[in-house]
Parts: sequence; structure tokens; C-alpha cells
Amino acid sequence: MRADLEVKLSHDGREWIAGDANFEARGHTLVELDQNIKKVLQLSGKFQLYLLINRRPIVKM
Repeated sequence: MRADLEVKLSHDGREWIAGDANFEARGHTLVELDQNIKKVLQLSGKFQLYLLINRRPIVKM
């Protein structure tokens, strides 16, 4: 399965940071970072987010 998005993941001592040349998201925890990545991608309009079960889309998020 080919990745639609590849990001760099780092920690600055305070927050987790994920991003690439087109976006950046931050969070104090990995759960918060995950939520913020979803928000940033949805706002960009470039990606549609789905809940996948066994690689099948179940729910559009």
C-alpha cells in the first residue's frame, strides 16, 4: 500500500511536531498531535480522511 502522505516526526523537548513542506502540526502528546494533524489536513482541503478497517473505508471523517 502506497503512502499518500509522508511526514517528518520530531520532538523539541516540549511538543511533538509532524509535517512536511506543505503543513505542520504540533501536540503535547501523540494523541493530541494525531488530532491536530487531522484538523490541519481537513482544513487544507487536499485530503479526505477515512476510518479504515482491514484497509476498507468505513467512515468518512
